Amino acid sequence: MDDGVAGCAGSAVIIDHTNLRSFVAGERGPAIATTFLGAFAQYLEHVAEVPTGSSILQYLGEVATFCERQHLARPALPPLLRLALERKDAAAPVDNSRDPASKQFVASFLESGAVPSVCKVAAVLLWFGTFRGKEVLAQHVGKAMPLSLRRCDVAFAPDKSFVRISLRSGKPWERNQPTIRLITRPEDEGLLDPVAVLWDYVLRTSQFDDDGPFLRHDNGSYLTTAQMRATVQRHATALGLDSRRYGNHSFRSGGDTEMRAQGVDGADVLLQGGWRSERGDEPYRRPNVRQARRAQAALAIPRSRQAIPGTNDAVVVSASTPLLSAAQIGHRS
Repeated sequence: MDDGVAGCAGSAVIIDHTNLRSFVAGERGPAIATTFLGAFAQYLEHVAEVPTGSSILQYLGEVATFCERQHLARPALPPLLRLALERKDAAAPVDNSRDPASKQFVASFLESGAVPSVCKVAAVLLWFGTFRGKEVLAQHVGKAMPLSLRRCDVAFAPDKSFVRISLRSGKPWERNQPTIRLITRPEDEGLLDPVAVLWDYVLRTSQFDDDGPFLRHDNGSYLTTAQMRATVQRHATALGLDSRRYGNHSFRSGGDTEMRAQGVDGADVLLQGGWRSERGDEPYRRPNVRQARRAQAALAIPRSRQAIPGTNDAVVVSASTPLLSAAQIGHRS
């Protein structure tokens, strides 16, 4: 059976990223653009330049859900369009991972006059708590989700030595495992104190109810993942970085990468980030110079005409290494 979809004349037609435009415009085959979602997909593909088919499909799904919530008919997604977007990703995979935020990136973000104060508080949470953005940020400006991080989920030690964050959402909850993170006060007074930042924010926003979302603008609206992402990307642009490579996950990825580079014990890294397994943080790790130097110190080769120091703890054993086999030993005995 031919891998395609039937065109107007009944012949098999394959729609992919190379001819999607002509099908959307109706120049070839059945016109996808005659549908509401098809027209929106055309905008996302060719105007907004959304890079992946999966992202476009996600946007289309959100629009369809929005229509339902407004008591409108849910717009249909043309099968031809779904196939085209799936083939788009298969033909040209795109790296959607976020670049890690460095300490310098975070410091400049917190010191920038262009960054709203609530976004700075969010950055402190994301960096020092190694949170996923959706664990502490709202999804809608004026609608609190049932499991959003609330003011009452944030508690301070009496001596302000640490903050306890109690999460009611996230991957651990899929196995009914509540998550508690601790953000501590640094021992060195010359370092930024995240506990003090959060304490000051709580005092400044004491007019808000304890059962409402924790992160809010001065007017009471909630700080959303989209707003925070846009702020991070604007700051990346200001630093001369590719803004498309940065987002809320950059803090989590950057924090994990920095801990690994500093040689933090693996068990401590897992507890810090709330990962469920020993390798749970692998998608967030990024190559870094400090790790490379540690690894390559073991690979160092002396300059020419210098003797290689002898060692017995790293003898290379291969299939050609002259050793006595079990048969030879038996024969000798």
